Amino acid sequence: MTTAEIQGNRLIIPHENWRSKKIYAYCPSCDDVFGVPKGESLNCTGCRRACRDVFEHLVERINTIWRFFEHMRVQDGPFGLFRESDYPNPWSLQATYRALETRWSLVEYGFEEPYTPWQIDEWVQTILSYAHPESGLIEEPFAAEQTSRSQEFFGTMYNLSNRLAEVFKNMDKPDVYRVPLQQLQHYDHLTSRQSTLDFLVRDLWHTNPWGMGAQTSYQVDRHERILHETNQPDDGMVDLVHHWLDEHQDPQTGYWFGSKATMNTSACGAYKLICWLYRTRNWKINHLEKIVDTTLGLQTPRGDFGDNGYSCRVWDPMLLLKVGMDRLDDYRQEEIFDAAARVFLNVIDHWSDEEHTFTQDKSKPARILDLMQWAVVLYIGEFLLGVPIFGNE
Repeated sequence: MTTAEIQGNRLIIPHENWRSKKIYAYCPSCDDVFGVPKGESLNCTGCRRACRDVFEHLVERINTIWRFFEHMRVQDGPFGLFRESDYPNPWSLQATYRALETRWSLVEYGFEEPYTPWQIDEWVQTILSYAHPESGLIEEPFAAEQTSRSQEFFGTMYNLSNRLAEVFKNMDKPDVYRVPLQQLQHYDHLTSRQSTLDFLVRDLWHTNPWGMGAQTSYQVDRHERILHETNQPDDGMVDLVHHWLDEHQDPQTGYWFGSKATMNTSACGAYKLICWLYRTRNWKINHLEKIVDTTLGLQTPRGDFGDNGYSCRVWDPMLLLKVGMDRLDDYRQEEIFDAAARVFLNVIDHWSDEEHTFTQDKSKPARILDLMQWAVVLYIGEFLLGVPIFGNE
């Protein structure tokens, strides 16, 4: 890499400043990651070849990712619309959102982008032009036509609008869009003790604890915002959710339910609850050592945590380990660092030099959705370098 490519990139820092005690490098000959004490030469512990640290490999690849952005950007019409490789319509608001979000975080990490401030502003305005005058949601017109604006359609557009509002906020544009209050109230299931229990006591916990963990976290966030924006006092529903979750946590694994799901799915569900609810509200996290033990035990030699994990199926378990590292005094810390470094193999296994991007399945064209794997790189950096992730410190 050139000096210009390295300068200002938050993933390239002097080895003595890494948070981990070891420096982790990648050997292409052995196709493996290894760690050596700080100050020692990065010679492969297997073949003794001189190697580069894992972040040099990552930054070198990711510097080319803008080629993929331009390949997927719609060249005609208003700036900022992106297509999706497995989506039949000319462009997709979901893809447009994902590209905007990834573009923002790449720039935050020091990757030099090809887009001007004028183009970024037009990108945002292009998205805002699809806010529906009645619902107030940012709606995908193709999906609206195909579903006749069904209840499922509104749920999907509500989630998309929420995510876009968060991206605009991260871009220092918090006032350009807010999800209307009436939409928040429509999806609030914590309106009474009975409705809260009806929401919580569901078989979905056993088959999809990941989905239920996410839905529970969304419900709490939504309910708290409604109370705040309508100047209502605390009604005790969030405390009810908290106590119910404490009572139903598995003391053997630290996870929740999942009797008919894979352990990876259960780990992802635990992440949604621990990181989105417990940590953000400073609730006591029970059985944290068990959470760390269970999660470390899931990792495979290629760095994932089961189910041939990709993107969130990798970073969700990683962040359970991060909570353990933050809150437990040196509990299995070196093993956690080693696990974070091994995730590098999962990243390069899913990188395409031909398409200049991440791809979940190399037998198919890369998707904008596959850009979610970029977050895995951020979390490796947070673990090993101590570079803070936005919103997680």
